[in-house]
Amino acid sequence: MTVAALLDLGASEEHLREQLATLPVDGFTIAVTRANKHGIDACDFDIQLAEELENHDHDMAWLYGNEATAEHTHEHEHHHHDHD
Repeated sequence: MTVAALLDLGASEEHLREQLATLPVDGFTIAVTRANKHGIDACDFDIQLAEELENHDHDMAWLYGNEATAEHTHEHEHHHHDHD
């Protein structure tokens, strides 16, 4: 949303694309389009990952604090030592 707002304010899409192309990563494309929702016209900026790079559902569950829907569980053991 922030990138879309900056583009709407006049930031250069061409410069943004040039700078993103310098990153040492691949497997993504960028889509910059216009969206109109409820009569409000705005820029829509979307990064589309290649299918093999898509996040797993449990990552989003962790991000939003809904660990009950996470696919994986992690158990931790706690060792208690008696000190006399």
